[in-house]
Amino acid sequence: MLYPLNINKIITGESENELIFAFNGVITQDLIVSLGETIKGELILYSRPQIVNRVFAVFVEMAQNVMHYSDEKFYCQNNSYGKGLLILVKTSDGFEVITSNKVTEIQKIWLKDHIKTMNNLNTEELKEFYLKTRRTKKFTDTKGAGLGIIDIARRSEKPLSAKFDNVNNSKYLYKLKAIIKNHQSHFVMENLIIKPTKYTPEINFDEKKGVFKINGASYPENAHKFFKPVIKWINDFVKTNNKEIVFYIKMKYYDTSSSKYLIEIFENIEAYYKKGNKVIIRWLYNEDEEDLDSIENSKELFFGLSLPVEFIKE
Repeated sequence: MLYPLNINKIITGESENELIFAFNGVITQDLIVSLGETIKGELILYSRPQIVNRVFAVFVEMAQNVMHYSDEKFYCQNNSYGKGLLILVKTSDGFEVITSNKVTEIQKIWLKDHIKTMNNLNTEELKEFYLKTRRTKKFTDTKGAGLGIIDIARRSEKPLSAKFDNVNNSKYLYKLKAIIKNHQSHFVMENLIIKPTKYTPEINFDEKKGVFKINGASYPENAHKFFKPVIKWINDFVKTNNKEIVFYIKMKYYDTSSSKYLIEIFENIEAYYKKGNKVIIRWLYNEDEEDLDSIENSKELFFGLSLPVEFIKE
């Protein structure tokens, strides 16, 4: 199966877009679940949770459509699974979910008509169309994806892009693209909560209260991957807020890689502070030798910065 929509240029680096994921083969429900969770974990590095959830939902619906309705089948233990191509691309202003699979002439006719209808509906009309279709519980005999494709249209930008390339007399290669954009004008921040592990600290950033907490040791295998969503969240906060920040830190140990990202966090907080916003940094410690060492090391994080830092014994 050929890659659609100039995906080869993305792979070779000739495009500004970034390939996040591509899979070509048999699509099963277990595969969709596994890929879906992997994709969610990857997307959180690029975008806020609302957009991540939309991309995830669109990906699942489109993958299930390939699994159920692709005309190219794989048979195993009395079950059949569709074959097709799944692609997720990051663009300059959002994401594209792309699928490609074979369909019959009858499916092509139904899909073209259905997609045309949805592309001509506004947001409220599309919602009503979805609810009406769901209430009737009437699914087409053409196996054209019924409610799933309507939900894809609801969650993505209009219009849906569909293309049908003739393979032989009655078979077509059906390529569908859904676009999900990062709408900054509707930006709403959510709290950032990352549970601690043996190697990474707890992150608890409360946007509404302006209370930030980092608690635990930090020596992850991949510091960039761990801290990337943390720094992105901080950057989003300082761009959209002017409230008081109280930053609590309790870290007995952090490695050199972690210190690099901690310094970047505090540099962003200092820029926020220099704009006239109130900031309080509180480094918490006990009187044991390990904590006292951490205080000396922590002073290096704030070297050259004008942030007000308090060292508080618990």
